[in-house]
Amino acid sequence: MFSAYFGMLKNFAQVYSILFIINLLVSTFIIVFDKKKPTSTLLWVMAINFLPVVGFIFYLFIGQDISKSKIFSGKSKKDEILSKESQAQLRDIKNKNFRFSKKRTAQYLDMIEMFNKAENEMLYTDNKVEIFNDGVEKFDALFEDLRKAKHTIYVQYYIFKSDELSTEFMDILKSKAKEGLDVYLLVDGMGVRKMKLRDRKSLEERALSLPSSSQEL
Repeated sequence: MFSAYFGMLKNFAQVYSILFIINLLVSTFIIVFDKKKPTSTLLWVMAINFLPVVGFIFYLFIGQDISKSKIFSGKSKKDEILSKESQAQLRDIKNKNFRFSKKRTAQYLDMIEMFNKAENEMLYTDNKVEIFNDGVEKFDALFEDLRKAKHTIYVQYYIFKSDELSTEFMDILKSKAKEGLDVYLLVDGMGVRKMKLRDRKSLEERALSLPSSSQEL
C-alpha cells in the first residue's frame, strides 16, 4: 500500500517538475520576447503559473498579438499593387511611352530594369540627392531643413535612441508639430529598443505620429 502511495507521489513529482519547467520557459519567453505592457505581462505570467495547463492554452489562443499578422497581410496586398504598377511603368519605358525629365536617364535603362524586376522599384523623376561623407555635416543640414519645413515632415530611421543627438532631433520635431505641421516619424521596432519610454510618450503627447515598421511601440 505504501509503495503504491509513494509511487503515485513520485509520478506526481515528475509531472509537476515538467510542468514547472514548461511554465518557467513560457514565463521567460513572455517577459523577454513578447513585447506587452507590464501589467499584461504580469497577468499572463500569473495565469500560466497558477493554471499551468489551462493558462498556457489560453495564452496560445488569446495572448498572441494578431495585429502583426494583419500588418503583414496588408503588406502583401500593397506589394502586389506596387508590383503591378512597377511592371506597367517598365513596359511604358521600354515602349518609349515614358517621359524622362532628363535625357541622360535613358542611358541607365539596364539598371532601371534590374531594380524594377528585383525589388519592384519604380523610377521617380525630378529628385534632388545630396551625398554626405561626414555625419556632422549631414545632421547639420538635416536639422536646418527640418527647421525650414512649412507643411509636412516625413522622417524614417532604423535606429533611434535616447541620446544628445536624438534629443535635439526630437525637440525640432516637437516644435514643428506645435506649429501645426503634420509630422510623421517612422521607426523600426528593433532599432528603437534603446529609446526610453518617456521619450516615446513625449513625442506622442506632442501629436507626432510614431508608427513602427515591425512592431507596435
